[in-house]
Amino acid sequence: MSSPYGSGEMPSVPERPDMTGGGDGAAWPSGTLPAAGDAAWPSGTLPAAGGAAPPAAAGGGFAAGSAQCSRCRARLPGDAAFCRECGHPVAGASSAGFPAAGAAPGGQPWRPAAQQLSQFVVVTGLSRVAGWLVLGGGAALVLSTLLPWFSVLGLVSGHLSVQYVLAFLAVGVLLGYFGIRTLRDQVTHAVMITLWVLAGIAAFATLILFATGQYVGNASYGAVSLSSGFYIGILGFLAAVAGTIVLQAARKSSRPS
Repeated sequence: MSSPYGSGEMPSVPERPDMTGGGDGAAWPSGTLPAAGDAAWPSGTLPAAGGAAPPAAAGGGFAAGSAQCSRCRARLPGDAAFCRECGHPVAGASSAGFPAAGAAPGGQPWRPAAQQLSQFVVVTGLSRVAGWLVLGGGAALVLSTLLPWFSVLGLVSGHLSVQYVLAFLAVGVLLGYFGIRTLRDQVTHAVMITLWVLAGIAAFATLILFATGQYVGNASYGAVSLSSGFYIGILGFLAAVAGTIVLQAARKSSRPS
């Protein structure tokens, strides 16, 4: 079948129809329409043919409050959490009320544990050492109440009686409280006096425990041996005494001469 066109002739390509519908308003770029939900138009609607383009689009940019996907460069509304073209999350955006990655519930960025600890502990030098000693001593005393204090022939374990457990818990909690106050630089004259009272009790209890341990071992001819709770309790008392002494030295050195 012969061609309707002469030799060397090509058919003309029809011109692209006018996207504006012949109106006198500014047109969107050729072959494009604004996406549904664009910041310039209500969600789910499109402008009528020949309608004026948003100011930002007329100038070749994005509408106010819009963003751009970092992966596919698609235009996004300002409050978008994910790209509707490729599904890539928008940096710094939140979705369904949940904070964006790396953000805390209050909108603040998550901080490493070491940084949070450095904000909690405000003292330095000897005061910091003293605070950790006192706090650690209190924690050791509380822990010792949960562990066996002696064993009989390695077969039967014994714990502290109820009254001793309550006494150790009370002293341990107080030491922990004053240790935290020391680390927070909240040591007053009354706190220092209370710490010295607790240190005196700890020193006296340490001597009593050593003497009791020696007596029990000798009287039982080695049948009764001391267990982990005994040694951890001793360490707690000694840490409390050492922390109080170090704290007193730190306060004395910080006073103006």
